[in-house]
Amino acid sequence: MLSKALAIGLPISVVSTVALYKVMTSRVFNREDRVYEPPLTSFLMCSLNEENFIKRALKSLEEQNVIAKYPDNFEFLLIDSNSEDQTVPIAEDYGWKVYQAPKGKLLARDLGMKTAKGEVVISVDCDTRYPPNWCNLVLRWFRQSNVVGVVTPRLVDPEESIIASYLSVWMSLADVGPLLAGGMRAPGQGMAIYKQAYFDVDGFDLSINQQNVHEMVREEEIRFAMKLRKLGKLPVDWFAPCFTSMRRLKFIGKDRAYEKWQKERLSGKRF
Repeated sequence: MLSKALAIGLPISVVSTVALYKVMTSRVFNREDRVYEPPLTSFLMCSLNEENFIKRALKSLEEQNVIAKYPDNFEFLLIDSNSEDQTVPIAEDYGWKVYQAPKGKLLARDLGMKTAKGEVVISVDCDTRYPPNWCNLVLRWFRQSNVVGVVTPRLVDPEESIIASYLSVWMSLADVGPLLAGGMRAPGQGMAIYKQAYFDVDGFDLSINQQNVHEMVREEEIRFAMKLRKLGKLPVDWFAPCFTSMRRLKFIGKDRAYEKWQKERLSGKRF
């Protein structure tokens, strides 16, 4: 009986996974989708020795369709924590304004929120790729009343592993669910909020140990999201996934850049 159930269930699971992946990615790669005029928007990226990953992220943001149509509505801020590699020169080559913050991602994000001129601030990561219609889909939510921000699911980058990318669909459902409703977590790789909302909820708790991964997840992704939902709606846009690196998986040693990042993270040398 078990073998028969597996024989039936496995193909169904594979088909449903691929189908769901196609639905989630059906719009985000469409450069020709309807482009909505955006509010004044600041991109906020935090960095620490990211020369091996940041170019892909910056290039993908540079290619956003809404930015191409409304370039004057955007500013680009990199909050660096005294990188010792080429992170800052690379960002400057792409036209990003660079500010320095003490080590600690929440300290960097806090400085970015205080520095940003945009009405809306979009948080993005150095190791994540953003399809060309991503920003446009995200910003359309701010045309609705009572929306204080929007969260986007994160999938494994299919350029690294298409199988892992398919499987990460289910991880994203658990990550920013539950049950496709108002969401649970707000990962920093892809979320946008009104700048004023950050200050209305008193921002992040900067007193936590920002080198402790578990404390960081609780504060940055869970507690902060809970506070925002007390102000208004924080929907999940399931049609706007971003694609993040597999470098956080400890058993992945794709190349020296991945191994170097993992060792530095485990030893407390980075966020």
